[in-house]
Amino acid sequence: YNQAELIAIPAEGWEFDSWSGDMEGTDNPAHLIIDSHKTITAIFKQSPLYTLTVNTQGEGSVRINKTGYNQAELIAIPAEGWEFDSWSGDMEGNSNPEILVIDIDKTVVAIFKMVAYHLTAIVDGGNGTITPEEATCSYSTIIWLTATPDKGYRILSWSGTDYDSSKENINRVTIYSDRLVMVKFIQISDMDRDFLSDTEEHGPSGDNPNYDGNGDGIPDYLQDNVVSMHNYNGMHYITLASSDLSRISDMEAVDPNSIPENIPDGVSLELGLFSFIITSLNADGSTNVKFYLDPNLTRGFTPNIYYKFGPTPDNTSDHWYPFSFDGRTGSIITGNTISLFFIDGERGDDDMTVNGIISDIGGPAFITISQQEEFLEEEDRYGCFITCLKYKPKRGL
Repeated sequence: YNQAELIAIPAEGWEFDSWSGDMEGTDNPAHLIIDSHKTITAIFKQSPLYTLTVNTQGEGSVRINKTGYNQAELIAIPAEGWEFDSWSGDMEGNSNPEILVIDIDKTVVAIFKMVAYHLTAIVDGGNGTITPEEATCSYSTIIWLTATPDKGYRILSWSGTDYDSSKENINRVTIYSDRLVMVKFIQISDMDRDFLSDTEEHGPSGDNPNYDGNGDGIPDYLQDNVVSMHNYNGMHYITLASSDLSRISDMEAVDPNSIPENIPDGVSLELGLFSFIITSLNADGSTNVKFYLDPNLTRGFTPNIYYKFGPTPDNTSDHWYPFSFDGRTGSIITGNTISLFFIDGERGDDDMTVNGIISDIGGPAFITISQQEEFLEEEDRYGCFITCLKYKPKRGL
């Protein structure tokens, strides 16, 4: 009957301080006995201002939305390739958004972590390999892929890469999400089974099925002892032919700069190197191979020796050496033709084994006068290295 409850309600930005007049104290609510006329004053004071400091760890930002005088909503916004992990400091947990009461000075850290994306690379249908097959990486990482077809196969298609239209063995993928890359191989049309496509042997433009680089009247792509192909950089086109009963296989153009030992000074290998295997040798283990160099297809390059990289009977470590003719094995140049003479297991046969197989890596070369003099000074070791050099040039020429 004679009691009242007084509740002080501060405005936003203010807080209750105390009562004065006929009631004193700081209780809120407060109870008052009204046994006479009474006057009460509720005293409010402005709330203090507190500072909120927000920092980030990793890549991202924080948006702050004020939801009350001393209250804020914090929203963590990760950058591309990052994700929100957690809060630390005066606010913990991993809720996003999160509400924070700012009743004292507070510091909050938004922690972001990189997103781990996964790459899977597979061969669709077999007949080759791809590397890497798997990778875990961060956003915008570039990964180079190498597809290696089995012998007699080539790339038909890529999918999931940056360049799906490519037919090259090396491709790339830029990671913006989990990615699946597939490569598919197709069998090469190879009538003579030399592991070169028929199209490659259809002349430098690949459009002449009657191309006959050795001039024997038979298209090269139909003969297993004749190979016509581009060099390693596609700038030149050569023909290689072995004797009628032998067979050429595993033919490959090789960049001489890929050899682990530097090319000797004064030696030019403009056409690069050629790696091949000869089988079905003569009964005595010998065979003869000829390079046909059409000046129109080799841009006028004129070799004066055949140069090899591999072991020799007097040095079983791989090394560069001129394959000059010594009466049994070596090279003889006549016009635009280089004749190579091999004997199974002897100098020039890179496996150095009598096994019915000649293994070779070498190429037409041009050597300078100083190199010619050096080789001729070692004539007792190598013999006359090409038939057109029959005398020792004078010094200084």
